[in-house]
Amino acid sequence: MTSVLALLLCVLAFLATAVLAVFIARASQSASIIYGISLIVSAIAYATAVTELFATVSPASPAALVLPLGLPWLGAHFQVDALAAFFLAVVDLGGRSIRARPRLPRARA
Repeated sequence: MTSVLALLLCVLAFLATAVLAVFIARASQSASIIYGISLIVSAIAYATAVTELFATVSPASPAALVLPLGLPWLGAHFQVDALAAFFLAVVDLGGRSIRARPRLPRARA
């Protein structure tokens, strides 16, 4: 599996987590479940981005993927070069640092 495909699957997992969050929002452990899934997906994306950052040998050949989306003769082009891998690593490192905040009790009136 290429790194571009792995990162696109991580994006899909984040979107699926958002849909899951809507359906389990009222559950008592919903925050722990959603933050746990987000932590795992963010760690996978971080590892993929760092691997791509250090594995990029020549800047002339970044990892690329073309999906048949959009206009038939154009498609959707996805690439991960060294700069994109660096920014993905920074964003995913920030995503890993977020933790579930405890719910504070409501003030009594």
